[in-house]
Amino acid sequence: MLLATGLLLSSFALFARQEGSASTAASVAIDNDYVRVSKIDFDLNRPGPPGSPGPATGTATLPTITIVVQPSALPEWSEHLPGSGPFTYQGLYFTERGREVRYEYRNSGDNSAYREIRVELKRVPPASLFAKDAVALDPAHNKVLFENDLVRVVRIHFGPGEKGPVVDKRPRVIILLTRTQAQVQKPGGKPEPRDSPAGSIQWSLGGSQATINGPAGPLDNIVVGLKSPAGQPK
Repeated sequence: MLLATGLLLSSFALFARQEGSASTAASVAIDNDYVRVSKIDFDLNRPGPPGSPGPATGTATLPTITIVVQPSALPEWSEHLPGSGPFTYQGLYFTERGREVRYEYRNSGDNSAYREIRVELKRVPPASLFAKDAVALDPAHNKVLFENDLVRVVRIHFGPGEKGPVVDKRPRVIILLTRTQAQVQKPGGKPEPRDSPAGSIQWSLGGSQATINGPAGPLDNIVVGLKSPAGQPK
């Protein structure tokens, strides 16, 4: 069972304790009533100023879920990692309010660059319809990576041309690992195109929809869904 301050480990591994420093670039991608989402890009082979904190060091002022990804191709380090991707998912960890987390990242082959997407949970969203759960109705395309009382993190994968059923979506943060060239169809509506580059981070208040992936390539997203208040529909 994953502890509140635990870490899901991949083959390259994220290890407890952050030693030294790395060249970093940070920016806020989303800041609304419910979440603040920050991107922290860093390269282990390009050290920051002496004594500067590592990218994963600090005390959480809000409950925070952190997703760790790597760019699949990195021809040259710049102020920010290339947005065109694609990115590969490496792991995640959840930090409770007031807890300090220090992690060490190690080079994965020739790739020393990482991106943290930190989703700080500011406010619980109002209850919304969630009778048609994508994980239950369409497990082939939806895999749970982490879940607690506040959030559920799901990895969504559609092959070229694949389609899913109509499902209910919670308010959520959507992290695009690959370029999205798909359509979304709401009940009774016409398909609406979606075209966004890999590396995009989006916010949606939820609703019912079906996903229709285009023929050009796979759709690969990480979705952080915010749960409704206790005692209300989830």
